[in-house]
Amino acid sequence: AGLSKFQYYKLLCEEGLGDFEPDKLLISFTGNHTQFWNPVLNNLFESFTDKDLFYSCKLKKEYNSEEMLALIGLLTADPYVSVVEPNFAVSFDYYPVHAEYCYSLTSAMEQVNAPRAWDYARGTGIKVGMLDTGANWQGGQNLEDGSIADCTSTTDYYGHGTAVSTVIGGNGVYAGVAPECTIRSLGGCKLCAAGSTAHNPQNFTEYLVGDMNYFTQNGYRVVNLSIDDTTTDVRSKFMDFVTSNPNTLFVKSAGNGGSNLDNNSAYTAYNYYDKPNFIRVAAVDRYDNLWSQSNYGVNTVHIAAPGVNLSLPTKNGQFAYFTGTSFAAPFVTGAAALLLNCNSSLTAAEIKNILLNTADVIHGLDGKVQGARRLNVLEALLTQTPQFSYRFAQISTSGELRVKEEAVDASWTVLSQNVKNVAFEGTRVFYQLNNNHLYYRGGSLSNVSLPIDTTGNLVSYAASGDLLLTYDGSNLHISQYNYVTYGYDLIKTLTNINKYSISGNMLVFTYKSSPNYVRIYGNAYKADLSGYTPISINMGGTNADVHGLFTKGSRIHIYYGTSGYEMYDYTGYTLDSSGNIIKDPMTLDREIYKTGFSYNVSMDQTRWCYASGSTLYVYEWNVNGVPQQVAARTTPNGATIEGVKVVGNRIFFLAGGHLYAIRENPATSDIADLHSSVGSFAAEGEFVGIVNTSGQTFLLKRGSLGSGWSTMYNQTASIYIKL
Repeated sequence: AGLSKFQYYKLLCEEGLGDFEPDKLLISFTGNHTQFWNPVLNNLFESFTDKDLFYSCKLKKEYNSEEMLALIGLLTADPYVSVVEPNFAVSFDYYPVHAEYCYSLTSAMEQVNAPRAWDYARGTGIKVGMLDTGANWQGGQNLEDGSIADCTSTTDYYGHGTAVSTVIGGNGVYAGVAPECTIRSLGGCKLCAAGSTAHNPQNFTEYLVGDMNYFTQNGYRVVNLSIDDTTTDVRSKFMDFVTSNPNTLFVKSAGNGGSNLDNNSAYTAYNYYDKPNFIRVAAVDRYDNLWSQSNYGVNTVHIAAPGVNLSLPTKNGQFAYFTGTSFAAPFVTGAAALLLNCNSSLTAAEIKNILLNTADVIHGLDGKVQGARRLNVLEALLTQTPQFSYRFAQISTSGELRVKEEAVDASWTVLSQNVKNVAFEGTRVFYQLNNNHLYYRGGSLSNVSLPIDTTGNLVSYAASGDLLLTYDGSNLHISQYNYVTYGYDLIKTLTNINKYSISGNMLVFTYKSSPNYVRIYGNAYKADLSGYTPISINMGGTNADVHGLFTKGSRIHIYYGTSGYEMYDYTGYTLDSSGNIIKDPMTLDREIYKTGFSYNVSMDQTRWCYASGSTLYVYEWNVNGVPQQVAARTTPNGATIEGVKVVGNRIFFLAGGHLYAIRENPATSDIADLHSSVGSFAAEGEFVGIVNTSGQTFLLKRGSLGSGWSTMYNQTASIYIKL
């Protein structure tokens, strides 16, 4: 505080924060002047290039730090000069991490609720700009040619830009937030700062300013800035200019200094955090904890997103592991692109307000981030799309399928007769008939149902995002939703399949010929393609056959042998020479828990429960990804637990015909007896539905648990609820 501009530049250089171009200065002149009052000073320069907001002034020789500071002192005294500074290097907010503790992009997408948003928008036709190290064309993104003026290549020599662009709009091995947007990456061709290294790529102020000006002048509605926050006069003046453009939203990483930006004069002196089209993003880990090195500020940092230990593609088609606010910002950038895809008339200020107002409140971010916000992509999109909050479905004992939306007292829509089962995915309803034909109805319930599989050989199916798996007892068909025909196109078939499960794009399965091996494709779109070999887990030899698979996020639950159970986290693993995961219970994110019990398991992002006999065990993941037991509760009636479901901070379980619930603290909260004579139940979001032993269906909306039940439909075989 209280530093003069000259002292500020001196401090930057002395602390090693101020790498600069040795033969260039950035200068703004007063009035209409284009050179100096003192003609002696003019003779020091080779050329003056007008950059609109300032002049890029080429010196006739190179200057070291001491000489450059002396020259700036002379120029500052010139009455025709309003601003002068070196062409400082700008670093990208990247922090190298150890590969052992990784988090897949698929799981991070689920953390911010992105996959469910893809039913409404995927970023089609939206142009997104990013200032970065370039972006490799092999990354699977929709990349524009990044050439402008003297920049003729989008080659990413460092990998940072490719990783950032994948989070925004990847559509290859990993899907980004807006997988069908078009990305233009500028800045990579000028990565020539003296301080550039593989872990600290840098660019110069002049080129970044020019690139940002290009975006604002060419209709880019969203620009990602995963760069550092060191503030100088020219950058501050430029940000005042670009943030006055209401059509472009700038999404900025908060920086990796672990500092409170509210109290840092180096940031607040030139701050633009209060601009209506500017968002600053902090980084959180998979458990929504603020990353220890993320900058923060309850006034200056607007929102948080995942940015810790992410496994992402980098240069030359390789993968690496990234941590930093650089990788949190593009989640918000991609969400902004989806909003524009839904409603192109939104202003940047409106997009900002929607993203902030629909974010999840994470109390661990209190006092660190404005409103303790963490991005929720789906909730943002639901403000702009014809949508429903919930769907309820019932199949009667005679096989009639009825579905309704929103209100408990809304009218039912009869979809079909002779229905065996039903499933929801986004706005689509899938149902299998007794003759094993599969149909779906998309969007509004008033639409016509369309056939998917009418061979009569269907055994089971599963939908995840745009993917649909259909299984005939041996062949697993993988189909993708077609937004033009509104049908499903077969993209590949895996043969000789025994068990399977899918979560996001992660496909897990076993072959009939080797039922003791679990195979994993990180992206089902790439399954069975040349060059994409599945990772394997060997459950053991004799009596280790897998008889059940269940996936949730990046976690894989495996039931094998007579009573074996293991859970793996796909985000981190070690492979042997044969491509098998090495079982190592002492290493994080490998074999997390192993015991013998039935299929009574349920989990969400932070809590995992299983039932054994009349005891319910509750675990929560700690910051290292290891589950810690927090409670062991016994059923009030002493009966065996028949089913369990975790929904947010509530746990429901069925025992002896009674449906029980534990709210808030699993160790100390009372166990509420919600209903008796319960045959089956479903719980999702704010609702709990049951089918009693007489076939009657009841529904309770969250509020005072244990009261407010209303009869929905008599003689029902099953009930389904979907957010």
